Amino acid sequence: MFRGAEATTVVLATQRFVDVVSARAWKGARFLPVGLE
Repeated sequence: MFRGAEATTVVLATQRFVDVVSARAWKGARFLPVGLE
């Protein structure tokens, strides 16, 4: 198991990664044609 500080770092890094990927995917989706589903 992770120690407290390590677990916190991993969780924050994971959340940050998800935020960046989600934002990038949302930005890309905005430029796609509406009919493309």
